[in-house]
Amino acid sequence: MAQLKGRGVGSTVSYYVNDHIGIPQELLDEDGNVVWSAIYRAYGHTEMQAGICQPLRLQGQYADEESGLHYNRYRYYNPLAGRYISQDPISIRFEYL
Repeated sequence: MAQLKGRGVGSTVSYYVNDHIGIPQELLDEDGNVVWSAIYRAYGHTEMQAGICQPLRLQGQYADEESGLHYNRYRYYNPLAGRYISQDPISIRFEYL
């Protein structure tokens, strides 16, 4: 997987290094230098080790910088508490059952 920033001459490409289940571990620049890395703790809390902001976290999660929560398409997850803070949409609408 790769990340493209910008267009034309000034654009940069970064490459994700994922673990065996698809969780981003490092982000490399075009020369192979590590520009982002993280250590994942219990429940998905990350400790950033290097560099730039990169929002992808555990599978299907997108980190929201402002709130510190992770977004999973339909609800928010708190990686420090290890809990979702919003209700599962399937339990709200019974026609999904």
